[in-house]
Amino acid sequence: MANTTSETLSREIDDLRKDIGRLQKDLYSKMESAGATGKEKIALYKEKVMDALDSLKEQVSQKACGAYENIKSQSTQTLDKGRQTIGQKPVTSVLVAFCAGAMLGMISHKIRS
Repeated sequence: MANTTSETLSREIDDLRKDIGRLQKDLYSKMESAGATGKEKIALYKEKVMDALDSLKEQVSQKACGAYENIKSQSTQTLDKGRQTIGQKPVTSVLVAFCAGAMLGMISHKIRS
């Protein structure tokens, strides 16, 4: 009787070992599958992020070009207006420039002293 009990116990232990081995294989298989799925999701999200960044870069580039053109246009208008004013009142423009230069010279002389 003791012999059959030990044989039965031995068979059950062997069966348990086989079951544990199968469970390990199944677990490894599931983990590999989950890892592959995770990698696919990561790749998908990476692609979406890259697309969003490209779209954002395009929008920023368009806005920067628009701002550049606006600044360029305004500065050209201001220069033209300044040139027109100097052309209309050359003596006044020279006197204003002379006075501004003299004041800056006095200020810088006092700062150095």
